Amino acid sequence: MHASPSKAELRALALAKRDALSDEQRAAAALALAGRGLPFDITPGTIVSGYSPIRNELDPIPLLRALAHEDMARLVLHIAQVDAGRDGLGRNGARRAGSERGG
Repeated sequence: MHASPSKAELRALALAKRDALSDEQRAAAALALAGRGLPFDITPGTIVSGYSPIRNELDPIPLLRALAHEDMARLVLHIAQVDAGRDGLGRNGARRAGSERGG
């Protein structure tokens, strides 16, 4: 009997396949995705969350631009925060949202 691959093994395989793509292939895929659009309908003003690609992730910016250009979506971008310490401040000294302690 053959054991199913673990989540870590599947992730490693997917990342290796993504790493094998050239910059040109990734750019072409991003443009193809933007040209195809979303696989479901959205109404004007729908909030669509995007991300800023890191390493070899597919760039969603062409698709997000197309959605914004068509006035179909309000775009949002997630912000990653460092966990606050005991004083409620992150590494950069900014007060963490929801933190009520001052020190």
